[in-house]
Parts: sequence; structure tokens; C-alpha cells
Amino acid sequence: MKKPNWIDVDKDKMHGKEYFEAMEKEFPELLEELNWYEDDSCHPKMEVFSRYTNQQIESGNDKELIRCFYFQEQRLGKIDSELENAIYVSYCETLLLENEEKVIKEKRELMFKKLKWYYDDYEKYYLELLKKSKED
Repeated sequence: MKKPNWIDVDKDKMHGKEYFEAMEKEFPELLEELNWYEDDSCHPKMEVFSRYTNQQIESGNDKELIRCFYFQEQRLGKIDSELENAIYVSYCETLLLENEEKVIKEKRELMFKKLKWYYDDYEKYYLELLKKSKED
């Protein structure tokens, strides 16, 4: 039972099914791998997209990389909290941790405003965790 002051923060937001259907249309080369997972498996599916994005970074395919970044940019602010969490944990984290610092700093400049904010926010969080773990 919902309480009187309960606010549904995900009301009218894009859910995983709609998001990944759009991804399958935009990136049909990912269709088979995306369909390995259940419809509501946001994190594994987001990892598929983060690996694809990293392949573009590694191959130097900036045109396709920008297309990946733009796909995310168009949806940020319109997605539900589960997808937002997957963007942080399964997308930004992968970009941060699987690329050399010099390379990702260069490619970060190709990100659009909202995605850059998400990436920077995650990087700040990660560096704070790293610092804290060294202090303990």
C-alpha cells in the first residue's frame, strides 16, 4: 500500500524494455547479445553497450563512439532510476576502469553535456572511494 506522501519518481519515465528496444533498433549489431538476457536485466544489457562503446574507443572509431554517446545523451533525464543506476554502474564505471586515463580523458571530450556530467559524477565518487580505501 502506498503512503499518502509517496512519490513515484519513475512515473512517466522510460523503463528498461523501451530503452533496450530503442538500442536494438539503433544498434542492430547488438541485437543477439542483448537478447541473451531477460527484458528486465538492465545491468547486463548496459554492460553489452559499454563493451560496444569501449570497442569504438579501442579502434579509434570516433564517429561510432559519438553515436553511442548521443544515444545515451538523448535518454538521460528521461529514464527510470534503475536505468540511471545502470548508466552509472555498468556504463560509466566500465568507461572509467577499462581505458587508460589519457585515452578516456581525450574521449570524454566527445561526450555531450548530460553524459559528461554522469561520467564526471561517477569518476568523482570512484576516486573518493579509492581514497577512502587507502586510508583504512
